[in-house]
Amino acid sequence: MQGDVWASVQNRYVYQYELVDRARCTDPADDNDGNCSAPDVFVRPEGNLLDPAARFSFVTLPNVFQERVAGVNVGYFADRRNSIGLTAYGATESNLIKGIDLDTQEWSRIPTGRQFGAAGANFSFGRGWLDFFGEAAFSYRGDASADPGAASPLSSGGPAGILRMTATKKKEELEVVLRYYDKNFLNPFARPISQPDELDGQRARDELGVRVRYYKSTKLYSVRALLDLWETPSERDAENLGRQLPKLDSYVRGDVRTTNEIRLGLWLRYQDKDLKAGGNGQCFEVSVEEDENGEPIPCSGRQLTTVGRIAYQHSRQWRLTALLQHQLVDDPSISDTSFRQDLSGWAILNWVPSNSIRVRARTRYLDEAFGDDLRLETSLSTLVDAAFKVRKKDTIRVRADAKFFLDDRESTLARVPNPELQFWLTYEARL
Repeated sequence: MQGDVWASVQNRYVYQYELVDRARCTDPADDNDGNCSAPDVFVRPEGNLLDPAARFSFVTLPNVFQERVAGVNVGYFADRRNSIGLTAYGATESNLIKGIDLDTQEWSRIPTGRQFGAAGANFSFGRGWLDFFGEAAFSYRGDASADPGAASPLSSGGPAGILRMTATKKKEELEVVLRYYDKNFLNPFARPISQPDELDGQRARDELGVRVRYYKSTKLYSVRALLDLWETPSERDAENLGRQLPKLDSYVRGDVRTTNEIRLGLWLRYQDKDLKAGGNGQCFEVSVEEDENGEPIPCSGRQLTTVGRIAYQHSRQWRLTALLQHQLVDDPSISDTSFRQDLSGWAILNWVPSNSIRVRARTRYLDEAFGDDLRLETSLSTLVDAAFKVRKKDTIRVRADAKFFLDDRESTLARVPNPELQFWLTYEARL
């Protein structure tokens, strides 16, 4: 048996547009209510507080909420591979700003209502070459429609579950993961397997999917492959039946050792945000269309990435790696009939002349929308990072970065400075 209890208190920094005044706004999710926009934040004048003052924009505000978290975990382990457990936690966000009842917008990573938590159970089972792991949880949060100034009652949240199977042999593994996160599941501390698309600031939310991953490695070669298929369950409602978006993320990566010094690699990745929508003219990165309510319509385009890699390592002291990447991206702002083409390349040098010195240098060239310098970024970036041990436990680290913007966009022509230069000097001492 094993048990853990934990608690923490910390002050939260919050981006100003994530906030809402609950004294004026009944439901932060109501985008049609002008009272639910973020309150203005002014520079505090030196004299009379009623004097005209400048207004902040795009600022992260310090010490807005105090977050208090407490939780418990209990587990029983029959052996290393077989166990069961229970976990639960609760959190509250206390307003530290006097004179205003602050809450968060529905798209903030901090849940609206300022009270949230989750409880769940997990198990693991293993025999021979096969292992299973599963977890089910239910979340709760404060009611977003609570009366202003009143204590927020707890509203029912949503369920989530994940089941993972691994079949393992020597230097070879097959993994299958099934996952489901309800639309109302809201746990900002969760880090389960999920795709990067978000619903109101949360990755692990409104997602149903299956992921298959394979890996094999030998002295001469290694192979990695992945197939991830998922959809958003809320779009399967009767009124949105025609808007189902089955999505795909897949890749195959192979590396071959041709000699003792040289290793070659080829990577292919294909992503599709809507398998039902074909042809060009779909967006992949940034939505260019809105629905009747002014909300951006999710992108449904494709992206194909090809990467070639060569690594040369003459000795343990230094290693040189070069990569060339080509991408085909759906982008209707560039073309409705063909893909946008992006090209990038890297050169990376790692040099370790002794146990007390480590040097790393990298150069990257990026050309988005290849051949068109008026639309997207074309740049050259370099960095040099060196670390020196001055004592057994003390390290000095020096890093210099430079970025040259090479395109002809208006923002680039007006950019000051160009190139951008940055310098870091760090001293680390361990006791």
